Amino acid sequence: MKLIIREVIRFRMEDPEMARIIQQEMFLNSPRSGVILSFLVPVWGQLRELLQEGQRQGIFHMGSVNFTVLLILGSMIFPNSVPIHEKITLNEQRSFEERVEDTIHFVLGGLGYESNN
Repeated sequence: MKLIIREVIRFRMEDPEMARIIQQEMFLNSPRSGVILSFLVPVWGQLRELLQEGQRQGIFHMGSVNFTVLLILGSMIFPNSVPIHEKITLNEQRSFEERVEDTIHFVLGGLGYESNN
């Protein structure tokens, strides 16, 4: 799960223009959405499988796995995706590592995960 979070955030930070194009194509449900989904669905499927396994083992606690996938995607994709976010965050700049750690902490905390560390 941490790797998925890290790499999605890395992609968004390293190529924000491509991330915006992908987001726009998906939002508009363009004819290119099918091609984009062929790359995204396997990753989101891995996320779903991790959630299901964590729930089965009793280390993740959630209601709907499918809804939880959407919530996690939102936490990785939504921050700083539109200019108004700068006003909400008061232009606070977060490094890649800070964003990754904040997101991982938020997601795992929301899942009720208790680390032994």
